[in-house]
Amino acid sequence: MLFASNILLYGAVFIGMLLLIEGAYYLLRDWRLAPANAVNRRLRLLTGSDRRTVLRRLRRDDQNPASRILKLVVPAAERLLIESGSTSTLSRLASVVAAIAVWTFLPLHYLLLLPPAQSLLVAVALALTLPLASLTIKRRKRLRRFGEQLPDAIDVLVRSLRAGHPVSGAMGLVAEEMPDPIGTEFGLCVDEMTYGLSLEQALSNMAERVPHSDLKFLVIAIQIQHSSGGDLAEILGNLATIIRDRFRMYAKIRAVAAEGRLAAKVIGVLPFLVAGALNLVAPSFFSAVASDPLFAPLIGVACLLWFFGIVIFVKMVRIRV
Repeated sequence: MLFASNILLYGAVFIGMLLLIEGAYYLLRDWRLAPANAVNRRLRLLTGSDRRTVLRRLRRDDQNPASRILKLVVPAAERLLIESGSTSTLSRLASVVAAIAVWTFLPLHYLLLLPPAQSLLVAVALALTLPLASLTIKRRKRLRRFGEQLPDAIDVLVRSLRAGHPVSGAMGLVAEEMPDPIGTEFGLCVDEMTYGLSLEQALSNMAERVPHSDLKFLVIAIQIQHSSGGDLAEILGNLATIIRDRFRMYAKIRAVAAEGRLAAKVIGVLPFLVAGALNLVAPSFFSAVASDPLFAPLIGVACLLWFFGIVIFVKMVRIRV
C-alpha cells in the first residue's frame, strides 16, 4: 500500500513539473516574440509572419488535434477563450487545469492529510474555478475596453469615409491606428475580406467574436448602407455621438450610486468581520452552542439570507443605460 502511494506521489509530482515547465516555456516564447512598439497584437504578429498565417492564428484555425477534439466536447470553453481575447488553445487550458489540480491535490493529501476523495474533489473544483473565473474577468474587461474604444474607432471611420476611402479602407485604417482589442478585431475583419469573405460575412464574424451591443448597431448600419446605399458617414457620426452620450450618462449614474455600492460592500463583509472578531475575543461564543441541533440550520438560514441580501444590493446599484 505504501509502495502504491509513493508511486502515485512521484507520478503526480512528475506530471505537475512537466505541466509547469510547459506553461513557463509558452509564456517566455510569447513574451520574446512580441515587439513592444507594435500598436496591437495583429501588427505584432505581422512582424514575424505572413498575413495568411496571422489570419489563421487569430481565427484559431491552426489548433492542434487535441484542441479540435476539446472544441467539439466543450464548445463553451472555446467561446470563452475567443471572447476573452486569449491566445491560449484549449489543450493549453486543459494543461493549466491539470497542473492546478495536481499541485492542489498534493499538499491537501500529503501535507494536510485529507482523505483522497476530499482532496481530489477540492482540487478539481479549484482547477475548474480559477481558470474559468480568470477568463470571465478578462472577457468582461475586454468588452468594456472595446466599448470605450468604439466611439473613437467610429470617428476614424467617419473621417476616412469623408476623405473618399471605401469602407474596407476605413476599417484598415482603424486596424493600423487603434490599439487592442478593437484594432486587432478590425484588422481580422479586413483580412477576412482580403481572402474571400464578403463585407457582411466579415462583420457578422466580428460581431460573434465580440458580443457587444454597440458593435451590433455599427454592423447593422454598415450592412444596411452596403446593400441599400445612403450617407454612411453621417449615420456613423450620429451613432458615435449617441454612444458617447450614453457613456457620459452611465458615468454620472455610477457617481450617484457610488455610496450605495460602498454600503453594499461594507454590509456584505461586515457579518464575517464580526464573526471573526468574536471568535478571536471570545472563542467560547460559538463553541458553546456549536453542539446545539439548531446551530447548523440557523447558520445555513443566515447564510441564505445574506446571499439574497447581496443579490438585492447588486440589483439596486447595477443600473444599465
